[in-house]
Amino acid sequence: RGQPKEGGVMLAFPEHISPSAAKSYLSCSLRFYFERVAGIKKPTSVALHLGKSIHAALQAFHLARWRGEDDSPEFVAEAFEKAFLQLERDQGPVNFGEPSKREKAIGDGLRVVAAYLASPEALKEKPRAVEVFLKEEIPGLSVPLTGAMDLV
Repeated sequence: RGQPKEGGVMLAFPEHISPSAAKSYLSCSLRFYFERVAGIKKPTSVALHLGKSIHAALQAFHLARWRGEDDSPEFVAEAFEKAFLQLERDQGPVNFGEPSKREKAIGDGLRVVAAYLASPEALKEKPRAVEVFLKEEIPGLSVPLTGAMDLV
């Protein structure tokens, strides 16, 4: 979408805004510009990469439980490893520093996933929904606010 501007130049407006985008803009508008407007990628921290991979594995676990499909520890470990590789490929470089730290991160992630699956909370209740996307029109904002809830 865009709005005409003086001189025929178009201003681009986002289709929506997320709470994380708003927080990023408010904390440092220049960083927001470089990352979200110019699309300049910085190396991902190991912690963020690991967290996203674990999140994807647990999402796969709860989605499988919700659908009545395979939710075995082997399936969830495979989902973690697949997400780990896919995030490396799709979201740019990860700042591991050296190859041994990459392997350590994979092992750490698998241990966190296994610990979650072994916890009493993991099987407490079947989720009603997984990754529910929310969109709300808020008076005064030119675009809707969006977000997602992991589990309902």
